[in-house]
Order: sequence, then C-alpha cells, then structure tokens
Amino acid sequence: MVQSTLGRSPPARISPIWAFLALASMTLSTVAMSQHAFAAEGLAGETTSRSNKTDLFPLAAKAVGAGNYAEAAHLLAQAETPAAYFELSRLYRDGQGVRRDLKKAFDLLTRAATAGYVPAQTDLGVTHALGLGTKADPAKAAYWYGKAADQGEVIARTNLARMKEIGDGIPKDEKGAVELYEKALKDGRAQYYLGKMYQDGRGVKADRLSALTFIRKAADESNISPLRRCW
Repeated sequence: MVQSTLGRSPPARISPIWAFLALASMTLSTVAMSQHAFAAEGLAGETTSRSNKTDLFPLAAKAVGAGNYAEAAHLLAQAETPAAYFELSRLYRDGQGVRRDLKKAFDLLTRAATAGYVPAQTDLGVTHALGLGTKADPAKAAYWYGKAADQGEVIARTNLARMKEIGDGIPKDEKGAVELYEKALKDGRAQYYLGKMYQDGRGVKADRLSALTFIRKAADESNISPLRRCW
C-alpha cells in the first residue's frame, strides 16, 4: 500500500488533536479510496486506447502502477471525470509527476467533490480542516464530511463525529457524536473515541466494560496505540 507523501505541517491555529485527526484521515481516505477508484475503473486497462476519454482513466491507472506519474497526470487531465479530478488533485498535492501546487489540488478536489464523488468529499473536508490550498475553515470541513457521511463513508463519519464531540465548526452534540461513531466502527479511531465517551459518560451512559472493549479493539486494529490506563 502506497502511503501518502503529505508533509505539510498544519497551521498553528489548528489544535494538535485536530491535526492528528485530519492527517490520519488524509492518509486513510486517499490511499484506500484512490486505490479503490483505480481498481474499479481500471479493470479494462488492457484493451483501452486514447481515442475515447472514458478509456483514459484505466490508462492512467496503469501509468501510476508503473510509477510514471507524469504520464498519469497528463492522462487524468484529459479524462475529465470526477474520479480523474480526484486522482489528479492527489498528484498536485503530493508533487508526483507535476510541480506541487496546493491551490490547484484544492480546485480539482472541489470540482470532484461538487460532482458528488464521495472520496473527494472526504478529502475536501480534510483540506478545509488543515487549510491546504485554502484558508482553514472547520465549518466547511464539517459540511463536506457530512456530504460523504450521508453516503456511508466511514472516515467522514468519524471526522464529523469528532467535530460534533468537541464542537469544532459546528454546535457541540455529544449524543450525535456517539451515534456517528457507532456507524463508523470499521475505523479504529471511531472505536477509540467511542470508548472514551463510554468511559466519561458523554453522550451515552457511562459503561466501563464498553469503554474498555472499544479502546482495546482500537489498539488491536489500528496504529494509534490508544490503550493505556484510562481510570
């Protein structure tokens, strides 16, 4: 699995916990979703040509697989589909095959998200949270997380739940946060945060056994190493 090369530090006004949340999301959503997109739309790669724009995405997928990012960027720019805009935004964000340009990446990501492409909606939320290519805006981050969360995207649900939990950019709603975490349990971060809410009795009745269960599960299934003495 190719890891995100995102190296920009979050703006000073972003809290450490928010930066952790957003950076973790950027890695998870970009890697998992973009690979899914290339897999889903690139299966016909062996028989495609450049004569049709619908053929360009699988050709770009092959170029990425071969490490030819410049060729991939060229093909994606011609494809003009939401998935292509999303993948091209990644290349501009990371400076792969093109000169790194966060504003260009933001514009492409916005175009894909506005067209209803769920992976782009999640990453656009992260982009607004961190201020990558645009001014940091938690309210806009919450808006785009909400768009993706409504379509079942797990990472967006975790991020939106966290914002509801702490009241960042949207009104604080601990009960709503619990409900979203419960819908995002495939994400280890959701397990951890839900466990903490059970531990503290926030948005849900305090329950030490449930708290320990979720926190241990998060420690077992993720890289955030959350398990330590909590009480």
